[in-house]
Amino acid sequence: NLTDEEDFILGTMLGYDRVKQCEWYLRRKRNGRNDNNNAGKTNNSNSNTSIAQLQTETISATG
Repeated sequence: NLTDEEDFILGTMLGYDRVKQCEWYLRRKRNGRNDNNNAGKTNNSNSNTSIAQLQTETISATG
C-alpha cells in the first residue's frame, strides 16, 4: 500500500499527467484517504481501485 505521496511520485515517474496527478493527490488529501496515519491499514482492493481511478482519469485527460 502506497502513501499519497508515494503514489503521486510513482504516477509522475510513470509519465501520468502532472496536473491530473496534483488534482488527484489534493482530492485524496482533502478526503483523508490513505494518509500516513492510515498507511498500511487499507486493503489491496482499495489500492487497486485508486490506481485504476488514476489511470482512468489520466486516460480521460489525455484522450
